[in-house]
Amino acid sequence: MKYPGIASLSVLTALGLIMLWMVSACGGSDGGDAAPVANATHPGWIPYANHCAICHGQHGRGRSASNLVDGRWEYGSSREEIHRNIAQGIREAAMPDFGRSLSAEQIDMIIDALHGEQWDWGGDTPGE
Repeated sequence: MKYPGIASLSVLTALGLIMLWMVSACGGSDGGDAAPVANATHPGWIPYANHCAICHGQHGRGRSASNLVDGRWEYGSSREEIHRNIAQGIREAAMPDFGRSLSAEQIDMIIDALHGEQWDWGGDTPGE
């Protein structure tokens, strides 16, 4: 072969494209339309994206875990119950506890962001 490095480069390019395709396929849909988060500027969406979106979806409409913006709260709908569920987890729902990785303030910010998202998407406001 006149240019042996080109074959290696082609293989690496092909592998890179396959990996890019796989990563983009993992994103998928979160069960709702592709509309942007209505309250995207709320600081609570940052910890939500880092800790919750993997299971509850980018917009809170559910993936492998329940929908958080439809107004149906199986494990308690008051602010205190939601805070407890995030901090302590819900064993029977396979939800991990985030009390060691999120501060009480961050949990409150997530609840505030979800509260705004529920209102904007027509769900019932939790605890009201």
